[in-house]
Amino acid sequence: MKKIKILSYIALFSLIISLFFTLFEGVSKADAPQVDFNVYAYANRYEDLQKVYKENLAGYEEHYNKYGKKEGRNAGAYPGNDERNSKLLFVYISRINNGVDYTAVFDPIYYLNTYSDIQKAFGDDQQKAFAHFLNYGMKEGRRGNADFNVYAYANRYTDLQKTFGNNLPLYYRHYAQFGKRENRNCSAYAGSDIRNSKLNFTYVNRVVNGVDYSAGFDAIYYLNTYSDLKKAYGDNQQKAFDHFLNYGIKEGRRGTADFNVYSYANNYTDLQKAYGTNISSYYNHYLKYGIKEGRTASGNDTKFNFINSRTSVKNYLKEALSPVGTTLYVYGGGWNEADTGTGTEAMSYGVNPNWKAFFDKNDSSYNYKNTMYQIHNGLDCSGYVGFVTYQVFGNTYSNRGYVYKSTNVVDQYSKMFNSAYINRYNINRYYPGDIMGTNGHVFIAIGKCSDGSLLFMHASPPVVSLCGTPTPSGDTDSEAVNLAKEYMRKYYRESYARYNSFMRPTSFLTDYNQMHWNRSVLSDPDGYDNMTPREILQDLFNE
Repeated sequence: MKKIKILSYIALFSLIISLFFTLFEGVSKADAPQVDFNVYAYANRYEDLQKVYKENLAGYEEHYNKYGKKEGRNAGAYPGNDERNSKLLFVYISRINNGVDYTAVFDPIYYLNTYSDIQKAFGDDQQKAFAHFLNYGMKEGRRGNADFNVYAYANRYTDLQKTFGNNLPLYYRHYAQFGKRENRNCSAYAGSDIRNSKLNFTYVNRVVNGVDYSAGFDAIYYLNTYSDLKKAYGDNQQKAFDHFLNYGIKEGRRGTADFNVYSYANNYTDLQKAYGTNISSYYNHYLKYGIKEGRTASGNDTKFNFINSRTSVKNYLKEALSPVGTTLYVYGGGWNEADTGTGTEAMSYGVNPNWKAFFDKNDSSYNYKNTMYQIHNGLDCSGYVGFVTYQVFGNTYSNRGYVYKSTNVVDQYSKMFNSAYINRYNINRYYPGDIMGTNGHVFIAIGKCSDGSLLFMHASPPVVSLCGTPTPSGDTDSEAVNLAKEYMRKYYRESYARYNSFMRPTSFLTDYNQMHWNRSVLSDPDGYDNMTPREILQDLFNE
């Protein structure tokens, strides 16, 4: 029995020993490199490992066993008798200089093999090759590897051209630091494109007085589009840009294929009001604001196509109607704080919401004498005329607005707008839009009715309104008065109910001088000059 037990122990011990060696052999096989593992090929193949292990062969082997195999890295030999299977064909050098890693643009072996002068000077010394690349090669536009072509990169990206100009090293540096991450294209153009071997742009600083004209000016386009400039300047892009600034903009020439100044002007009424026919202002607005605002500069490119519709009698009267019935008469309204000229509200587009709010706060007992110089709450007569005029002409004729003392309005406007001044004794006809003024008051005429009464608009206590005169003989039941009542009742009911403000005396027919608009300044494409006051109102209210 003892003998059997001893034999059993011996058998168990043998089994344990056998299992131990089997396990050990398995572990050893697992740790050992695969049969086709070639440490030289592995080291030569992976630059990231070269940075870490350099000439340490054991380090490459350990990396493959721990990580490379799982990462699916190729550890097999190169085909044939490739010398990369039997020796390290790199000398690892750091490609970081002043915090910039140039690995993406520099391969020392490629550099030495590509340029015989460098090979002759430095042999296989990769560190010296890198130093040459940093100090001379980039300035000379040499290729640091097979992938990066500095000329193609520079020619391809105008945003970089603006920043780096002709400074080649900065293009290398940009790609190494940012361009590769941004997936920018750094490869050469197809074929024997000249853009692969030289900068095909002449960098021109397009920032003048804080305005960057890059989005509005392409020198090559400009020269190729205008034969007179090509003949005068050849390929000189700086002279082309100087011409554009000094003459081209004023002449409405196109600086790029994308921006047409006339299209831009025709597309936006807010700009038309602000700039009128001032071409330079449209260019500046587009470059400073329009691009960011997503405005378009294409479409109808007829030269200032908007002029006849915006600066027309119809539009002038429509703007005159905008504060009617909702804006109270406020002495000083429309003037500045110093009471010396145009105030903010009369140099802004659209009816100021304060005017309607002030109207809503008051009732039929409103007395303008209690609110004098509350200039932000309403309009007086000259403030009203100045406000209307600014809505139509903006800054075209004055950058200080159009508010003047009522005594001077007719005289000032006739000079400013090259329009007729007609003394009160010589008035034969009232044209729509005419400015009528005397010492103490000014108003905008709509037209004379068949009975001789005059229909007009004005700001006069207590409210801005349509108004009419009696007939010349004094009949208060006139066509003009009845028209004013009819339209105030129909379209401005609250004002109509509160205020009996539809008629002014016959002195409005006799005591006022006239400014008749030059029709080349305020045109009449709608034929208002030949309409009756009723017909004009019907058209204005789309009846």
